[in-house]
Order: sequence, then C-alpha cells, then structure tokens
Amino acid sequence: MIKIWVPGKLYQDAQHGTLSLNDRVVLTDSDKVPGSGILQFMNDGLNPTLHDLAWLIINLSDNSAANMLVDWVGRLKKVDEFIHSAGLTKTEMISKIFMPHTSIDTVLGKRFGIGVTTPRETAIYLRKLYEGEIVDSASSMAMIKLMEDQTYNIDIPRFLPTYKDTIIIAHKAGELNATRNDCGIVCTPRVNYVIAVFTNKNADQRWITDNSADILIAKISRLIYNSFVK
Repeated sequence: MIKIWVPGKLYQDAQHGTLSLNDRVVLTDSDKVPGSGILQFMNDGLNPTLHDLAWLIINLSDNSAANMLVDWVGRLKKVDEFIHSAGLTKTEMISKIFMPHTSIDTVLGKRFGIGVTTPRETAIYLRKLYEGEIVDSASSMAMIKLMEDQTYNIDIPRFLPTYKDTIIIAHKAGELNATRNDCGIVCTPRVNYVIAVFTNKNADQRWITDNSADILIAKISRLIYNSFVK
C-alpha cells in the first residue's frame, strides 16, 4: 500500500514545476527487482516517462517502477516529507522495495519492512486527494484516473453491482503472503465515499482469486456500499 504515496510526491513536484510528467528515465539492470510488475522483464535501455512509471506503480504495483520513481523525486526522505505534509503521522516509507540496505529506520524496517500505514490514514489521504487538498484539482483528477485503471479488481469492486457501468472505483490493492489490503474512492450516482480495508496474519496465504481475505474485503466493501447507497 505504501506505493500510493510515491506518485503523490511526483504529481506535487510536477505541479510546482520542478519536473515534468513527460520527463524520461532509462531502465538499467540495477533498477530491476523481483515481485510484482513487468519492468524486471524488460530490456535495459527502455525509456519510460515519469507518468509511465506512475501508471505501472498503481496499476501493476510495479516494484522496479516504484524504486525508480522514489529516486527521481528525491529519495525516501522526500517521500516521507510529502506524507507528513498531508498530516499523516503514522505513515512512513522506510526503504526501497527489495533493497533493505536503503532503509532510513532500521528499527521500523525490521518490524514493518518497506513501509507502514494504517487504514485510517490511508482513507484520510484518499479523502484529501479527492477534495483537492494534496495537489491541485487537475493533478488530483489525474491521480484518481490512474487508480481507475486498476488491473487488480478482486477486492473492493468484486461484489459491487453494475461495476464500470454506473459505479467508478479508483483503488489500489497491496498484498503479501499473509496480508491482503485494498483502498479506494468509490463514486456512485447517489454518493461518493472512501474505503480502506486491511487484513493481516491471514491463515490463507494462497495466491488465488478466491483467497479468503480477498473475499472478506469484497464482502465488507459490499456491506459498506449497501449502507451508503441503498
């Protein structure tokens, strides 16, 4: 989940004119890390734009893209400064992904890995993003559009009726073996709302569509939808 703050810092910098979303970076072998994403399989010399990296981070949860963008926006310290500027005190990006040597807090790193946040702070961030309090309105809408293109749709959207016909969902999932999380902005004809559901220490660690925690998140999402919309 910690990846959602990296594009936020990017769009803030673009708004301030310190970089352009059309700036290009060069993929090298040292940028490639395992896990989710496709850049690890691409040839060296690929020349994506910063916007391309942001899209890959949100929609394919690309680990290599996240690390590259962290470096481009001023490294971990600048990402955390951006997070804290939004009034979030329990959220930290601690290290680059699969690069523990980059940790800026070894104590937190041993406990939480690459980062830590809470469902409440994640929801607060999404609300502020929706209301234009993080970046300007155009940048906010662009970031939300990134999340609307989400590839992984087995959690929050799963049981919502007429998904993609009358309901727009901008969201980002985050998963580890014993963890399944999802957060997003749900826009319906009647009301718009934010949702963040985190699970941890799950017995079911299968990487399948019907993982019990993914189904649980989907059921919670439907209950919240029913409460707000029906």
